[in-house]
Amino acid sequence: MPSKAAQFTLPDTLSRWPWQRHLNPHYEKIKMESDSWVEGFGLLEPAPQMAFNACNFIASLFYPKIDGPMLRFACDLMQLFFIYEEFSDSAGEQDAKKLAEDVMNAMRNSAAQPPVDEHVVAQMARELWLSIPDGVNETPKQRFLDTFDAYVSAVTQEAYDRSIHLVRDVQAYLELRRLTIGIYPSIALLEFVLDLPEEVLEHKAIEEQRALAIDMILICNDICSYNVEQSKGEASHNFIVILMRELQVDIAGAMDWLSAHHKTLVDRFLVQMASLPSLGADLDQRVQQYVNGLGDIVRGNDCWSFESERYFGKHGREIQKHRVVTLSPAIADVS
Repeated sequence: MPSKAAQFTLPDTLSRWPWQRHLNPHYEKIKMESDSWVEGFGLLEPAPQMAFNACNFIASLFYPKIDGPMLRFACDLMQLFFIYEEFSDSAGEQDAKKLAEDVMNAMRNSAAQPPVDEHVVAQMARELWLSIPDGVNETPKQRFLDTFDAYVSAVTQEAYDRSIHLVRDVQAYLELRRLTIGIYPSIALLEFVLDLPEEVLEHKAIEEQRALAIDMILICNDICSYNVEQSKGEASHNFIVILMRELQVDIAGAMDWLSAHHKTLVDRFLVQMASLPSLGADLDQRVQQYVNGLGDIVRGNDCWSFESERYFGKHGREIQKHRVVTLSPAIADVS
């Protein structure tokens, strides 16, 4: 493995992305309500709880145009993702599997009497499911449920990979990472609002736009999270490490590869958006809103990565400008 440099440069992947940063106007009120909801479960000590609260504006960046009730659901969903990750990241395969089963049982059987030993994360999931705003049809709700099931199953697989110290190749990694990133359920939330028919969501052109957006988001996340993860010895499920191993390059080489690949994704997304097929006068406007929603999520994810302090501490906004990151000392070498 090539030696690691003291510093590396983050590619500016969204320099040509036309969607700009916008924060939902309902943000301040809804964030307070969502923070109080999570704090009520008593899962975290005060310091980590404050760190979680500081991250809970991601939904307001993802969905700058949705109304208050839907934003509240979105904020709570992001909180559930963060909490789920907190518990699953250190879990073995069996514990991760049990957590996934409990959470999906709570969602699928939300009206039933919960088990006496139900995990508190499953309680959160049940309350989230029951809080879906009125007026959302059953088809998008089922789609959300299916995508959340795929997410928790993928996180369980990640726990297994971790238990056997498996570092996947690029293709196998992408297949899993597209699910563990949690963006499919996040995108499904757009469908709550727009209520697009299944045949539209499964149209080849729409599926392609969705797939391109997801790959852009996971690249951004892995680029921004790499330094924190490698310093903790937890970077085996990160695109940078995958590329360094498979291509036998250093960090700069992996970043260059991702920068070029991301540019290809952006180009394809923009070209295809300009030539989306007409699916009928009553649908074309909603399809346009859907694709614009994907664009907002891609931009929002990038902005949140630098603003949340999760990956860069107090220096995120500075790093967002100059792009230079100092490599933190590694607690363990995952190579």
